Amino acid sequence: MRPKVSVELAPYTTAWCHAFEAEAKALRSVLDTVLIELHHIGSTAIQGIVAKPVIDMLGVVTSLEAVDAADTALLKAGYVPKGENGITGRRYFQKSNTVTGQRTHHLHLYPSGSPHIERHLAFRDYLRAHPQKAAEYNDLKRRILADKPLSRTAYQDLKAPFILATEAMAVEWHRQRPPAPARSDKACPVIYRRRDDRIEVLAFRHPTADLQFVKGSIEPGEVPETAARRELKEESGIALVDPMGFIGAHRLGEQQRLWYFYLAEVADLPDRWSHQTEDDDGHVFDFFWHPSGENLTVEWHPLFHEMFSVIQTSLFSLHTRVHPSRPL
Repeated sequence: MRPKVSVELAPYTTAWCHAFEAEAKALRSVLDTVLIELHHIGSTAIQGIVAKPVIDMLGVVTSLEAVDAADTALLKAGYVPKGENGITGRRYFQKSNTVTGQRTHHLHLYPSGSPHIERHLAFRDYLRAHPQKAAEYNDLKRRILADKPLSRTAYQDLKAPFILATEAMAVEWHRQRPPAPARSDKACPVIYRRRDDRIEVLAFRHPTADLQFVKGSIEPGEVPETAARRELKEESGIALVDPMGFIGAHRLGEQQRLWYFYLAEVADLPDRWSHQTEDDDGHVFDFFWHPSGENLTVEWHPLFHEMFSVIQTSLFSLHTRVHPSRPL
């Protein structure tokens, strides 16, 4: 007999990351000073893994008492409180589509310092950093559901041995990693050129992290434009001497860091080239030009989709001033 509530998996899509970003903005408004950090966790946060199309979010909060006081506000935002729901020291909420009733979001809130924060983030980051392990998890999920539909409880029980074993490795791996740098603002030098009445933006393929635009952290005491020029030189080999135009600062990404964008046109660079970086472990980056009128594909991390939206807006304004009747 088919279970009343069976598990159905969907292939990975970057739409899940965009859904998290959109929901994160709403939750930050609802929880305000209660929320310290908000992270996208679970399989929808790991590229290439099939998953239930439900966005799991982990929030680090000032206290559980403060969360309890915000129950009414969260309920108005569609989040139904479920208390600890089996995990001591947690507050768990579910959100569903108001029309279909289908579950869309899970919100797990833990006070700062909870050990559950580390295990969740370590598991996610470990699978992101170890594609073979992620593929193993992906294959396990498919095998579990290959023969017959399962209830959510049965599905979770069959995954549990893998999750517990991997989680232990992930936490150990996480603790051996060097400490993450303090939160810092970012600089993005946007280099563009004109070809056949269209505008193209400089981009590159990272050997381990797919397609990207040039960007990097602003060092303590460093002026954002100086950081943009330095990152451009380190990552691409381009020592830009021409002026750069400041096109705005925007809060982007899961951690809402402030990104400073600077624009410069060049005309004498090749169509493609490779450069061994001065930082980033000496990786070799393969540079190319991306048409500004073409959307990004799944090979780009969702953060770069956000960045590209900013870039496109600036380049569209520039292009229409020069060619008001031609497409970008």
